[in-house]
Amino acid sequence: MKTHQLRPCLLLAALVALSTTTGISAFVLPCSSKSGSSRAAGLRMAASSNNYDRRSLFVKSAAMSSLLALSLSSARPAAASVAFDPDRYGDKELKIATVNKLKQKLRNAIAGDLTLAVPFVRLAINDAIGYDAATDGGGPDGSITFEMDRAQNEGLKPALAVLTKVKGEMQSTNEVTFGDICAFAGAVAIESTGGPRIPVQLGRTDSGQPNVNNVGDPGYSWASMTGEGLKNTFTKAGLGPREATLLYGAVGAVHLATKDAGQSAGEVDADIDDDGEIEAFIPTTFGKQSDIYGAQLGTKKFDASYLALVGKGQAVGLGTIDKVLATDPQLKTFVTKYAGNNNAFLKDLNECYLKLTTLGYKGTKRND
Repeated sequence: MKTHQLRPCLLLAALVALSTTTGISAFVLPCSSKSGSSRAAGLRMAASSNNYDRRSLFVKSAAMSSLLALSLSSARPAAASVAFDPDRYGDKELKIATVNKLKQKLRNAIAGDLTLAVPFVRLAINDAIGYDAATDGGGPDGSITFEMDRAQNEGLKPALAVLTKVKGEMQSTNEVTFGDICAFAGAVAIESTGGPRIPVQLGRTDSGQPNVNNVGDPGYSWASMTGEGLKNTFTKAGLGPREATLLYGAVGAVHLATKDAGQSAGEVDADIDDDGEIEAFIPTTFGKQSDIYGAQLGTKKFDASYLALVGKGQAVGLGTIDKVLATDPQLKTFVTKYAGNNNAFLKDLNECYLKLTTLGYKGTKRND
């Protein structure tokens, strides 16, 4: 097996360009620079006309998905960067079915217990944020399953147990890595509460052990977060105050959307036809969000209101992170920027989440 590197900025630009120009999300895996379509390593699902019927959309989506991968579990050193293997999952129909099935299970879990939405986003952040840009070690590789004793993961054990259950249920027909489940869980939590549809690249290889880089800055603790601790953690990962504000702004937005909604919103099942197609749950089809993804969960739509409130010094219920965003000068610059521009918040969050969940990206190809 040979390994190919792709600059994260090129991957990010390709995915965000598709998402922003078409108004829909995309699942894309990077292409090798050696050739064109024969090296395509991803799924792009796009709808260019509302005149396409469901059958046409599914056929076109399937044809473009031949190299989207959900990787199978494989132990690897947790200090290494994250391997994404687009060829590990099987044929295009299985890939589409797996994405749909995983997304539905995650949404159903949130609908059954809305208190899971915030922890799902935090799990996605903390699984990835252990990446060390200086050593190219760590990243979103499922190592968080072995890190529940760390201060940044306080309160996440119940949500981790739910994701572990989802993995077990998927495994009977579609084995999916925990790194992929974590990355998808955060995106589903954001989307299901009215946030943007976020492209998620799949195909991660699980580490099978704790991340030695993710021991945590003393100030990056859920119970006692500090501005310096938050910024140092994100800077070490190659991100910065902007990304910290966007991602924890998303945590706050999900919190506001679900905190007054009660514990359960009920379960929503996909409509599966005789050919195994999931009619109401193709992740990147067109139409209103409620048409393709089910009704919004929670009582308040996901937006920049959380940042607006903490920017005014109000405690919103997330503990020390509320105060940190309101008082740290660098963070507050971005709080102010996005609190006054909801469209920019949603757009930049989309890009930021993709960047987070591809930290340490190392593409691989089989039989190459």
